[in-house]
Order: sequence, then C-alpha cells, then structure tokens
Amino acid sequence: MKKIVIIFSVSLTLLVLLLIWIISDNKNDTLSRFEDHLRDDNFSFETYELNEDNLFNLELVGKKPVHFRISEEDSLHVYSYPFNIQAPIAKGSFRAKTETYDMVSYNLYTINNLFIIYEYNSEIDNVNEELDNSIKRFN
Repeated sequence: MKKIVIIFSVSLTLLVLLLIWIISDNKNDTLSRFEDHLRDDNFSFETYELNEDNLFNLELVGKKPVHFRISEEDSLHVYSYPFNIQAPIAKGSFRAKTETYDMVSYNLYTINNLFIIYEYNSEIDNVNEELDNSIKRFN
C-alpha cells in the first residue's frame, strides 16, 4: 500500500510539473509568435523600457508588459499571460485604472493569452491601419 501511495505521489508531482512547463512554454510561444507575425507583416520594431510610473507600464494581473516601438508614432505594450482568461481581465483592469486620466490615443486588444495596447500619436489621432489590421489578424 505504501508503494502505491509513493508511486501516485510521484506521478502526480510529475504531472503538475509537466502542466506548469506546458503553460509557461505556451505563454512564451504566443509572444514569440506575435513578434514573428509582426515581422512577417514587414513591421520592424525594437523593445524599450518605460518609467515605472508610466500608465503604459502598469502591472496588470501580476504582469508587466513588454514594450515595442514600431515608429515614432506607434508603440505596442504587450502583456503575456499563462491563461487566456487573464487577458480580458487585464483589459478591464487597465480601463478601470486609467479611466480618470487624460491619456494619449490607444486601442486595446485581447488575443488568446495576450493583452495588447496599441499607443499612437494623439496629435494627429491617426491609427496606422496596417498595424491595426495586423494585430487583429493574429491568432
């Protein structure tokens, strides 16, 4: 009986570790696929850092975003989560935390486990349609 309990415990532990590995691998894979998708659509970008107090650098649902500068006018702030359900929660949290601020122009997207904020130039208030469509096509 003791052997059965030990075998069951070891099996359960291995299963949990496997699930954790799969979840973390999928999360990183989605962000990597999104980057590849942007490159395939001929967008070049660089990652950059924002000040801690910047509203596009908020910690949402326990995560900080990765920031991509597409051009002087266009930036993406991408949150990658282990579970798809967390992206819409992050979107709601972002709206709740920023609703009283006078912010620049931006669009919000939830795609799979990603919550994406597309920040664009508020002076011309002109979204880059090609970038907007590229984000919407990603899945």
